[in-house]
Amino acid sequence: MSLVLLLISLAAYADDPVAAYKNSDSSESCLPNWSNRSNIAEYNQNNARGFELVRHGAAYDLVDDKGTVLYTRLYEIQPYDDDRIVARRQGKHGVIGPDGQLILDFDYHDILLSPDTSIYSVEILDGNIEGSVLIDDSGNWIYPSATKNKTAIEAATEIEVIYPIHANVDTGISYFQVEVESHEQYTDTIKNTGIIDHTGRTIVPIEYYRIDSEISCSNNKLTFMGWKSGYLTIMNELGQTIIEEQANRSVEVFNKNKSLFSLKVYEPKSKQFIGGFDYTGLITEKIVNEYGKVIIESDSVIQQLDGGSILYRFMVNNKFGLIDDEANIVIEPIFDDITNVGSFGPVIKVEKSGKQALIIYDLETDTLVPSSYYDYISTLSNHYPSNLQQLQARINVSDSTNSEPSTASGSLIKENSFVPNNITNKYDYEYDANELFTFANEGKQGLMTAHNNMLIPNNYDSITAYKRLLKVRLGSKYGLVTTVDETVLPIVYDDITEDSRIGRDSNLFMIKKEGRQGILDEFGQVVVLLRDMMIPNILNTSLEDILIFEKEGLYGLIEMKSGKQLLPAEFEHINVEHYTDYILAQKEGRYELYDRSGELVYRADDDIVKISTIDTDINLYDLVSFDPRLSVETKDKYILIKNQDDLYGLVEETSGQLILPVEYEDIQYSPTADSLKNLRDGKVTPLFLATKNDQSLLLNKLGEVLIANKKDIFNIMLYPSYIITMAEISTDKPVKDESVFKWNPTELNLSETGYKMGIIDTDGKELLSADYSMIMPYFNGDTVYIYAVKNNIAYRYDANLQLIDTKDTSELEQVLTSAWSDE
Repeated sequence: MSLVLLLISLAAYADDPVAAYKNSDSSESCLPNWSNRSNIAEYNQNNARGFELVRHGAAYDLVDDKGTVLYTRLYEIQPYDDDRIVARRQGKHGVIGPDGQLILDFDYHDILLSPDTSIYSVEILDGNIEGSVLIDDSGNWIYPSATKNKTAIEAATEIEVIYPIHANVDTGISYFQVEVESHEQYTDTIKNTGIIDHTGRTIVPIEYYRIDSEISCSNNKLTFMGWKSGYLTIMNELGQTIIEEQANRSVEVFNKNKSLFSLKVYEPKSKQFIGGFDYTGLITEKIVNEYGKVIIESDSVIQQLDGGSILYRFMVNNKFGLIDDEANIVIEPIFDDITNVGSFGPVIKVEKSGKQALIIYDLETDTLVPSSYYDYISTLSNHYPSNLQQLQARINVSDSTNSEPSTASGSLIKENSFVPNNITNKYDYEYDANELFTFANEGKQGLMTAHNNMLIPNNYDSITAYKRLLKVRLGSKYGLVTTVDETVLPIVYDDITEDSRIGRDSNLFMIKKEGRQGILDEFGQVVVLLRDMMIPNILNTSLEDILIFEKEGLYGLIEMKSGKQLLPAEFEHINVEHYTDYILAQKEGRYELYDRSGELVYRADDDIVKISTIDTDINLYDLVSFDPRLSVETKDKYILIKNQDDLYGLVEETSGQLILPVEYEDIQYSPTADSLKNLRDGKVTPLFLATKNDQSLLLNKLGEVLIANKKDIFNIMLYPSYIITMAEISTDKPVKDESVFKWNPTELNLSETGYKMGIIDTDGKELLSADYSMIMPYFNGDTVYIYAVKNNIAYRYDANLQLIDTKDTSELEQVLTSAWSDE
């Protein structure tokens, strides 16, 4: 702003500040582009006069375009976009102007630039004098001024800080917040604060413990919200009170950009909530503007509609209407109720004289008006439209001798079956084109869009969303139709139900007719034809496309898509364990194991209560010569079975042979390989670690016991094909994490482990005596070493357990960890 315009604005303000305030109406930004900070690099690059800040150690020199040094030893430099610089020199701050001349000498403890380029907020600190002052660019003292009882310096020492908050680009008035430290309350220091302008004139007295400023960007108005004695007061730029909060009232911002405020009034209560109000006793709510004028008064809370709407419900004389976020009346208060409905957006339903209607936008009158009235309107919940490219044919149901649904070609559903006009208006009142609603008149239901476009006349007793279709009812019979009333299944079925028991596919549902059942997909196409069977309530299958069915009290399996019967209905119980492809079926008290094709895998001699598969794939992460992401797939497939006594056995999947009888407390798969090549190719020798009667056992694929040991724990190496024995020893030291046995050098802990270890072969022959505290293989490329630690000495062996050399354990840990990192 030029000096002439500034003087005119100030003169106008001095003559008639109210007129200057009321006449200000600008579409420009609330805050002018003043006092924007930059950095030294930006200053050097963009300075209009070619000045440059040159660094010398921790300080800078300001040099002009001719190379003349204007100022030396500048610290804490803060350049601004208008080329002013605030800097510290010899412990004091000053301001250097864009022309290199001093605006304020280096006499101040701190300096804040104000909205007006000629006004500065500074902190003084000189001996016992400390305070904040507002000064002009000549150093003249603007605020505080001397009073009858205090000098200006004494008044300044009571001010903790003065900082700029706003500049009105129309009136030329700049505003500053002043904080004065007041008193101690409990452990907190309570500060009194107020507002002054750039002339030092008091706008808001310094008597509030908190002030927030709300700026309206549409009209460049400033509103102050001040708290005092537990209540809120809202004031305008002139310091005039708009609203003062009192007992049983609360004040909130309704629309900051429009300087609108909400005033809520509550019933007096004998017992107030601490720090709040009893909102159940709300009497009225008003919307007032920055002049304190009441715009809207409601007999109840003014409630914003859901879904991001800018519309609000208000009430007058027990009737409801709508306002927008500028407090303009959109719909007069003439309705008994207004509610938000719909799943996709703020669809509005109104009620009047017991009838309901949706609000639609009238293009001719440019207003929101109610649509046709019905007995009631309800959202069609959880509906999603059909993929019209996938829905290639409709399903017709023949009432022939078998009365089974059959697939037949038919006309495609129209592309615009449920695409109403998509309307956007000045209220941003837009509905999703797929939002559908059921309506009812005289007890019959129909379907319409959010814009009152009727899709299905009210011909049905009920309409509900079902998958991608609509389930309709007439009397006690059900059928399926599209959203434009095209028949998919005729209304002849006793029930059409969604049932989570139908496999893993949640997009299937079941039809029932005359005691028979069938399965349809989400488009109404047949998956399982109507059959004389029932879906049991207590059984479930996790196998995709396979269904357990019941007939005459016995159970069987059927493949849904083909309709092929996998197991006849002759089993007392069928169970499918999760994460397996096997079916456990009980017949005449005996349990049998079937695969998903219905082939018998294993017939048990005793009860089986649980089955699971064993993961036989090998993760080579621990072998540092391999890619850590590599996993080797083996050909071994085994099924772990468990009886009611929690004892385990093992069945080979391909042969159905019982490898290990159901008599072990635990069984673990632990393969080994005789060469690195075979290990890479997945050619391993399967071994099993089992416990029985608290005895550790090593068994082979034939179920033969290779080693039995009552006290040692086995740990089988993948390669070389050795077995580490681990016997727990008595020690006062805690047993260390057994991750040291996982052969990962990044997790090395070579201290005492609480075990004594040795190496044996698969025949039980001792190869390395059991007196080591740690044994681990280490891979370096295709070369493998075996380290065994004893008494802080590491012995390095080759793959044949021939001693190569020894190392100190600290040296070993460093070598292995470094080698791992190199990999």
